[in-house]
Amino acid sequence: SPSGAMAWVFDAEGVRNVWVAQPPSYTSRPVTPYSSDVGLEIGSPEWIPDGSGLVFVRGEGTNDQGEHPNPTLDPKGTQQVVMVVNADGTGLREIGEGASPTVSPDSKSVVFLRKGLPWIASLRDTAQPQRLFITRGRVGNLRWSPDGTALAFVSGRGDHSFVGVYDLSARKLAYLDPDVDHDEHPVWSPDGTRIAFVREPALTRQAVHAVRRSGRPWSIRIVTVGTGAAAELWRASTGAGSVFSGFESPDQ
Repeated sequence: SPSGAMAWVFDAEGVRNVWVAQPPSYTSRPVTPYSSDVGLEIGSPEWIPDGSGLVFVRGEGTNDQGEHPNPTLDPKGTQQVVMVVNADGTGLREIGEGASPTVSPDSKSVVFLRKGLPWIASLRDTAQPQRLFITRGRVGNLRWSPDGTALAFVSGRGDHSFVGVYDLSARKLAYLDPDVDHDEHPVWSPDGTRIAFVREPALTRQAVHAVRRSGRPWSIRIVTVGTGAAAELWRASTGAGSVFSGFESPDQ
C-alpha cells in the first residue's frame, strides 16, 4: 500500500487467509476469518489505494464444462467471487461473482471480470455490481488511467486481439490502432495521455505445439488516446528473440 503495508495469502495446512503487516512494527496478522480447509483458493489481493482495505478473489474458475471445483461436495455448489475487507479485519463482504479485481485510483470503485466481461461495483456502499460495457470477444488486462476517468483493456478475438479504452464519464468505447495482430499488455503513461502496448504478429498455418525460435518480430507501439495517433516505438531484431516471450508479471 502507499503507507508501506504489505499483504499476502497464507496457506496453513489448507486454511487460506489474507494476512497483512503494517509499519512501523510489521507485526503480521490475518484479516480474513477462515478457519477450516474447504478447498477454496484465495488470490489477487490488492490494496485499496487509500490503504483502508483490500480486495481479493476467493474460489477458482471453471473447467471446460463451466463447472467450479467443489472439493467438499457442497450441495449449494461453489463460485469464484471478488471480496473486500477492511485493513483491520472488519467489513468482510462479497462484491460479486468474478475475478481479476482492480481498484480505481480514488478508492471508490472496483472493476473485475465475470466470464470475460467487465463489471464495476462501488466500494463505498453495497449496491449491486453493474455491467460496465458491451463488446465482442473476451475482455482482459483491465487498467485504470492515472486519473481514474478511463480504463484500458484487451479484447481477445481468438486469432487476434485489440487494445481498447473505455471513457467512464462519456461512456465511450474506442480501439487503439486496431490491426489483425495480437495487441496486448497496455500500460498508461504517467500523465494519462498515451498508452503503450505490445504487438505480436498473427500466426497462420502454424502447428499449435511447434517450437518458435524466430518469426515476424514483435514490437511496442504507442498511441495518443485523445487523437488516436499511433507510432511504433520499438521493434525486435530478426532471428532469435524476434518472437515475444511473456513472463509472470502484470506489466510486460
